[in-house]
Amino acid sequence: MITLFQKAGLRYLFTHPWQTFLSSLGIMLGVAVILSIDIANESSGKAFDISMESVTGKTTHRLSSRQGDISLSNYTKLRTDARIKISAPVIEENVKVLVGEGFTATFLGLDPFSEKEFRNFISADLTGGDTQLAQFLSSSNTVLIPESFAREAKINSGDTLSLKWGDGFLSVVCVGLIKSNEDVSGDRIEQFIISDIETARKLFKKGDFVSYIDLILTPSEVETITKTILRDPVLQLSAAEKSNETAKSMTEAFRLNLNAMSLLALIVGLFLIYNAMTFSVVQRRKLLALLRAAGVTQKDIFIQVMAESIFIASIGTIGGIIGGIFLGKVMLGFVTQSLNDLYFVTTVQTVSLSPLIILKASLAGVGGTIIAAMFPAYEAARTSPGVSLKRSSVETKLKKKIVLFSIISFALLVIGVTILSVSGTGILTGYFGIFLLIIAFALQTPAVITFFVKVIEPIIKKLMGNRGKIGVRGVTANMSRTSVAIAALAISVSATIGVSTMISSFRGTVVDWLEQTLVADVFVSSQGLVSRKNEAVLDTSLIQRFLLIEGVKTLDFYSEGSGTINNKTVEVFGSHIDPENESRFNLKEGNSGTAWEEIRGGSGVLMTETFAYKWKYKVGDQFTLQSPSGLIALKVSAIYYDYSSDVGHIAIDYNHFKKYWKNQQISGIGVYLKDNVDITVIQKNLRLMFPEESSVSIRLNKDLRDYSIEIFDRTFVVAGLLHILSVIVAFIGVFSALMSIQLEKEKEMGILRATGLTPGQMLKMISVQTFTIGLIAAIIAIPLGLVLAYCLIYIINLRSFGWTMQMSIDPVVLFQAIIIAVSASLLAGLYPAYKMSVTLPSKSLRDE
Repeated sequence: MITLFQKAGLRYLFTHPWQTFLSSLGIMLGVAVILSIDIANESSGKAFDISMESVTGKTTHRLSSRQGDISLSNYTKLRTDARIKISAPVIEENVKVLVGEGFTATFLGLDPFSEKEFRNFISADLTGGDTQLAQFLSSSNTVLIPESFAREAKINSGDTLSLKWGDGFLSVVCVGLIKSNEDVSGDRIEQFIISDIETARKLFKKGDFVSYIDLILTPSEVETITKTILRDPVLQLSAAEKSNETAKSMTEAFRLNLNAMSLLALIVGLFLIYNAMTFSVVQRRKLLALLRAAGVTQKDIFIQVMAESIFIASIGTIGGIIGGIFLGKVMLGFVTQSLNDLYFVTTVQTVSLSPLIILKASLAGVGGTIIAAMFPAYEAARTSPGVSLKRSSVETKLKKKIVLFSIISFALLVIGVTILSVSGTGILTGYFGIFLLIIAFALQTPAVITFFVKVIEPIIKKLMGNRGKIGVRGVTANMSRTSVAIAALAISVSATIGVSTMISSFRGTVVDWLEQTLVADVFVSSQGLVSRKNEAVLDTSLIQRFLLIEGVKTLDFYSEGSGTINNKTVEVFGSHIDPENESRFNLKEGNSGTAWEEIRGGSGVLMTETFAYKWKYKVGDQFTLQSPSGLIALKVSAIYYDYSSDVGHIAIDYNHFKKYWKNQQISGIGVYLKDNVDITVIQKNLRLMFPEESSVSIRLNKDLRDYSIEIFDRTFVVAGLLHILSVIVAFIGVFSALMSIQLEKEKEMGILRATGLTPGQMLKMISVQTFTIGLIAAIIAIPLGLVLAYCLIYIINLRSFGWTMQMSIDPVVLFQAIIIAVSASLLAGLYPAYKMSVTLPSKSLRDE
């Protein structure tokens, strides 16, 4: 049964709808941001899982070649030498279906006679029945696609599809649609294309080779294959599940950083809840004192205040979940683009919403609010009735605790710095250390307010007289509200400084790196579906043909491959670097002269900084690389700065790469021209060497730099959106605090109006107060923001990606931060100032 006391508490919330709404809105935005990032991460992860599940089927192991494609002769050996009957050759390629805006899909060439045990694509029911299956098996260049994919891409049976693959285009006919399995949810989109393996061999010019051979093996069969087939060092047997997890694990740091940054908005939201609950207690101190005197216990008051906060959190959390679903759809596009730019090919068309991420967001909203509200609830419960009747008691207590807050702040600062110093490579511990630094700065807010107001008060008095002085003093007179609002605004603005400085520093570092590295005049490559990768499809005969073009001086070229170190796949580049161009590699460690001698001699490698960091290699370290033709003993000759990928790679001399990888194709060519040569003429001559339908990219130096910067900018779009949302949350906090002050100081303002203060003078006085709030927030935000930038650049990014960036402080960013803080405060104060200036004195003083 609800008591009168509990009804009074609920009535308070409903009779102060704006305050309740603003408090809920802060939590709403925090929850929405967390949920949106979780939706984006889970949806992209689920899309990858669906893709892998579709391709893998019931496969337990996969036989492949370290040199790329595997010969079909090994399929025969599996059945004859190893007596393995359940096996299926597969051709797998990533293609882009040129329909509408384009859809990335996995093209699978399958053997109808071997496929049944692995996947049921070909034996599955088709929408057109046996007629479509017969056409599929008897006609060339025919494919099947899942019904869900056809629906999403608006493809019908009988349509001719144009596909982009490598440096060319393919044409196939969709002769049937595969019905979705009963266990497949209606919103699941399976983006793959199925063809007969003979069709795939012709389309992709595979000859007697396939991508890999799928197997369903028992432990004894694995041992048999190891003793027979795997005697050939070129072949490798891997567990299908492990291969999928390896690809997915590349994105762990990327996803973790998104989750950590999304918590920032919730932290600011918790400041708002603390502010709102403190104000609700202060506003009812007289009522609470009377209730305490009438016999209401401390426990009852504590429970009531906590119940009110949970009610507010519930409203905010529900709204946050609804808003987070819509925001998640926006975030999903940006996250998917970053994954395609940096890691692997994936297309996400469906938003995944699991009960677990809903529960996580709900716990963050409600649980965080309970923590934030405990202190004001405790304060309300423990204060004696006599003290409760004194309106200034909270302000007096807060001012007495300024020294205590400063001591706690210093302790948290020391702990945070210690954690950051000794936590090694831990990303989560790094963020925890940063969180302690943020709280340490926030606890200094009352001290900064007190000091700043003492400094600025005489200046304002000279400029605006006593009215200005009253406005400035209002910041300290209402410190229980203004300090929390200032802290929330300062944290949000500091995040703007930190993230903006990190992005601009990284961007500046990358631009400098590009200017030193991309020195060729023209770049020729076949762009892969993963933006940072170039497919090795260019014939080596192009090298001599390019050199015969009049005006071409020298060439650099490379081929991308893969090898294994300690049973883990690594990227290996075979690079031919003209001696004149060696200086474009900015070495972090190692001697340039001896390093290039070792590399050209075949014993040494160039290693990217991020690869060396993640593998813990130093110059001079020896390691063994498993190549397609056997083991190679290598030495780390030099480590160089590279920002093309957070995966990293090693580079060996092209002649030795060709020896061990036996690759007759190259991935990219850098063309250096003689002086006074018309570069556009050279570009046209290079284009004439490829078929008209070829998709080979021939970019000028400036175009490639612009493209590289475009990829970089896309990577940080999500971070930019997150810190903008944090500023919005803080804006609401300042608005809520100023509304609170207006409600509490209504009688005081009424007296000032009654003594002759005009509405215009009142507006100016309150504007001085809001300006002071914004300026103090900026004063706190600037040092905190620079500390955050330092931590993000030299700790979080290094631990996450292995990149060394040069921190550069842009004065424009700091000036913008001041403008943001002051503007947010002034804008947030417009409505409260207007309300306070037009309130009639008679209304404010009716109780006197």
